[in-house]
Amino acid sequence: MKKLDAYTYVLWGNLYKLPYIQMIESIVPIVNNIVVVVDERFSDGTIATLERLCLHHPQIILIKERLDLDDPGIDGKTKATARSHCKSDFLIQLDADEIVRLEDLPKIQRLIENFPTNCDIVNTSVINWFNGDNLKYSAAGWTKERISRNLPHITHGIPRNHRIQYGQYYQSDKMSDGAGYIDARTGVSMQSNSLCVGNVRDKNSYENSDAIFIQHYSWYDVVRKWKMSPTWHYFWGLLYGYYKNLDDYTVNRDGDAVDFWNPMMQKKQSIEELKRSLTNEMREHSIRPVPKWVTHPGLMSAWIDLAQIYNPRQIMRGRFQEICKNMQ
Repeated sequence: MKKLDAYTYVLWGNLYKLPYIQMIESIVPIVNNIVVVVDERFSDGTIATLERLCLHHPQIILIKERLDLDDPGIDGKTKATARSHCKSDFLIQLDADEIVRLEDLPKIQRLIENFPTNCDIVNTSVINWFNGDNLKYSAAGWTKERISRNLPHITHGIPRNHRIQYGQYYQSDKMSDGAGYIDARTGVSMQSNSLCVGNVRDKNSYENSDAIFIQHYSWYDVVRKWKMSPTWHYFWGLLYGYYKNLDDYTVNRDGDAVDFWNPMMQKKQSIEELKRSLTNEMREHSIRPVPKWVTHPGLMSAWIDLAQIYNPRQIMRGRFQEICKNMQ
């Protein structure tokens, strides 16, 4: 039987209430190892939680790194670091807010046992939950390069044709998120030439095909997502050249004072601003109620119970301020 490793990284996992424990538990039944990169400077208890989790899941390999927070390609570089510690024949990359469905585990196992010839990377489907039981069909995309052969030239980073030289670093133009697969020998972007995807809007495709659907919970609780903005505004701003380095990140692009190491100390988003933004988002044609046959993995139930969900009708009843009280 061919072996599979998973790899990821987790920063501020507890502070931002990321479902990283559920992510690990969703994939651990079929992996030989799961490599998790952390940085001890992000001192919110995440590492202690992971160390306790290691006692139950010995497949977890915890890699403690002092990340270069001045590198615009930090997202891709950190994924590359995690990948470099993997040993198995095939690898699956997961973010800290992505969950593998139970019914997809045997599909993944079948895939690696019968991996397409002349193919190094396979795409899978992505279910992007948005503000509760809605799906977002744009932005993050509905497929993602996910499962790959463990070959030394496959890594993550800013593709060569999207790099902008900046001192000792490369920034990216806005055509790259800086974390996709690249060929370490040439710097050229590596694309999947095999798809393991389906149509979430089609019941038969969703339930009866060999398609793999990774569930992405980044936007499920939009209030929680907004609380993450001090960290990710910096990472994206660094990638695209808005900030020179961490020392330069004292005022964000909105003119608000920021402290990277104390993200919860930032100016809280006003209720009216959050309401306005969410109302506009919910009007997007790309956001639709989830089809009735799409359900959450059972291991997500406790996390979902704590989510703050925005309902347009609750604004009309004056309850939105109560829902968002933690933003104050």
